[in-house]
Amino acid sequence: MTGTRTTSRAAAAAAARSAYVVRTFHRGSDKECEALAAHIGRGLVVEVVLRAGEEIPLRCRSRTDLTSDELFAAPGSALVRRGNTFADFLDRTGRVEAIWFASRTVRGPRPRRTG
Repeated sequence: MTGTRTTSRAAAAAAARSAYVVRTFHRGSDKECEALAAHIGRGLVVEVVLRAGEEIPLRCRSRTDLTSDELFAAPGSALVRRGNTFADFLDRTGRVEAIWFASRTVRGPRPRRTG
């Protein structure tokens, strides 16, 4: 389920007092709502109301046969013609996520440890 935060109740520092006061912040109509998200380290969120979107079944498909060069190929490059770029997957499915586990390749002789 995906959701968008619409209302938050939080204990925020009151400007005129040296205490925390529980307030309700409404997203979109309350100017201080975005400030609450920015200073969350000084406040305590006690309740949040989410607006849920349409439930869309998702299919996870792992691909290990693509290189990062192909997946993130620049427009117009030869790799784009294969149809396996991030943009291609997004165009076909409407949603895409890439988790890239970068591997470190050592070329040439390894440095010697001293000591």
